[in-house]
Amino acid sequence: MERYAMHRTTRAQALIVVLILMFIAGLIGLGLSRMWGSDSSTRVLDEDSVVAFYVAEAGLERGKAYIWVYNTTTSWTGYTAVGLGNHSVTITNPSVYRFSINSTGRYHNAQRTLHVNVTTSGAGPGTAAVDAGSWRED
Repeated sequence: MERYAMHRTTRAQALIVVLILMFIAGLIGLGLSRMWGSDSSTRVLDEDSVVAFYVAEAGLERGKAYIWVYNTTTSWTGYTAVGLGNHSVTITNPSVYRFSINSTGRYHNAQRTLHVNVTTSGAGPGTAAVDAGSWRED
């Protein structure tokens, strides 16, 4: 009888150990799955941020083209859809022949803003030479 009780106790202990090990393995698996999911969403945000950067850069080019064509001293704001993203461009004229262009590119949940100062020769509309000054990303 004693032998049967010891066998039963040993089996119960083994069952408890197996259940504890399965619980620990389940926690490890849950942690790994959350980590992989987080890594995947971070990678998507990085890719969206790169696309938003290029959309903002397209906005800067649009702003420089606007200055080249019109070479005006008035401020200007434009908004354009680019593929699945969009950019808004603001041009200000802080001094003669000097322009400040801000471009914000948006793509899905990412947003990037670029700024450039541009100096022109002041030769008139359609003939202004545009030289990029200092690039700064915000």
